Amino acid sequence: MKIISLSLVVLVSVQLQEILAVFIPRTREREAPEPMIPAGDGPKAHWFNQKLDHFDQSNNKTWKQRYYYNDDYYKVQRPAYDQLPMFLMIGGEAGIQGGWVNGGFWWEVGRDYRALFIYVEHRFYGKSQPTDDMSDENLKYLSSKQALADLDYFIDGMKKKFKMTDKNKVVVFGGSYSGALAAWVRLKYPEQVFIAHASSAPVEAIVDFTGYNKVSYQSLAAWDPQCASTVQSVAEKQAEWMQTDEGLEKLSQTFGTCLKLTTSEPLNVQSFFQFQVAVIGNIIQYNGTGDAQNIPDICNAVADANVTMMLSKVCRIGTSSQRPNQSISHLHRESSTTVPATPKTFPTFATQWLTRPMTMMLSQSLPNRYLKSTAKSKYQATCTGSRYTANVASEKNVTFNEKEGSRQWLWQTCSEFGFFMSADDEDNLFAKTLPLSYYLTECKDVFGDTFTPEYIQQQVDATNEYYGGKDYKESQTLFTQGSIDQWHDRGITESNDQQGYEAVYIDNASHCQDQNGKSDSDPPGLTEGRKKMREILQGWITSLNFQQYIEQQQQQQNQ
Repeated sequence: MKIISLSLVVLVSVQLQEILAVFIPRTREREAPEPMIPAGDGPKAHWFNQKLDHFDQSNNKTWKQRYYYNDDYYKVQRPAYDQLPMFLMIGGEAGIQGGWVNGGFWWEVGRDYRALFIYVEHRFYGKSQPTDDMSDENLKYLSSKQALADLDYFIDGMKKKFKMTDKNKVVVFGGSYSGALAAWVRLKYPEQVFIAHASSAPVEAIVDFTGYNKVSYQSLAAWDPQCASTVQSVAEKQAEWMQTDEGLEKLSQTFGTCLKLTTSEPLNVQSFFQFQVAVIGNIIQYNGTGDAQNIPDICNAVADANVTMMLSKVCRIGTSSQRPNQSISHLHRESSTTVPATPKTFPTFATQWLTRPMTMMLSQSLPNRYLKSTAKSKYQATCTGSRYTANVASEKNVTFNEKEGSRQWLWQTCSEFGFFMSADDEDNLFAKTLPLSYYLTECKDVFGDTFTPEYIQQQVDATNEYYGGKDYKESQTLFTQGSIDQWHDRGITESNDQQGYEAVYIDNASHCQDQNGKSDSDPPGLTEGRKKMREILQGWITSLNFQQYIEQQQQQQNQ
């Protein structure tokens, strides 16, 4: 039996607080962060008149879909060459800002072909709001099938706008959920889409996504086996404590929960543990993709048994002037049963919900949806969120907020994908701390009695039957997956010559990391992976590679 001390449990809790202090989550599990937009010089938003329902010919309602484009290369060469490609980036379960039209791997490839770059937002996310609100009745228009039909209709509109013909091939890109959409739009509309790049795409849905937390353990262990074992041991001790009120009292005090945890309210206990799964899971998932915490930060903290030193680090972070400037929204309204935030409770600094991957997709969470905390100030929370009813109440809010996508993604996971990241067995990073029933109950409590476990399973089965899951049957699709990323468990990692698609499995890469532009800090595996990706795409793109042409002309002149 593993022996774990209270001090080590406390130490890991401090690490959670530190993570929350600097981890501003993405709005669910999604593609890589957009390239930075220069202040005052960002791309202009445009609006496309989109259909509300592509499958009901009697419904002629429309709505405005947001998109951005960059035609700097296209408009220069278009008069002399009529086969320039359209590079289309698909938005996922979050609003878009337009940064992708000026950067990233796809941009580095597309500029060689003088491509037209377009970035389109997904229905019901950001400012692309097809209905007045997000009532259950209106959310029936939110589905991957409608989103794919949106893309088909949108491409027709863009070809008309930019005077393109069938000679102008369409290459689509996406990451995470939108990566799956990229693969699926190539599958379902092959006459429209010539090539697809699907980064970190979870193409096979599943209700009980136990693989997420199993890969979390493997990714930590690949960095430091002792680190993974220690985190798992702490989870096992917490799983033991959650069986009694005495043990839950220890957890409440150690983590400074907003609500005192008791065995009589198991959903509050499970909400607390979902918080831990989301935080640690997202750090592993997005390792190395930005300035937030990474796997080494987790393991270095776990290895440091000096709790006093850890506390001092928390205090320094709490007063840091480098904290991202993001506002708090939809915060918990906790009751007076809050556990006081004393030096022993290690108050958190969460500023928003933490994403549940796809989940979210979803961080979140990735998705991941957010986990909330009571706000003490703009950047500091007094306690760790644990009130299940407050989470449900927030998810039932039908008012659009362009910066939030939690309710929408929850709808998609409950009605199409599942991806519920349970910790239901012993073979994962978080032991038996988070049952599948937590997520299934949430679906029913938010969206009504229709969402029974049987109904959710039927919906997920229907998704896999419609798209084929990992049995993908279309050519000229490039799948890329990172070895660190938990979502590769649901994706395609091997090429299939018979079907004609390629897969690049990138060592030491995280979620959608290959979508970013090249950097001097990239690990060798990522650099090599992008090289293979470029070679594959260049082998499929039939239009003129202007950069290669220019280099060839220069070589001939120098001879």
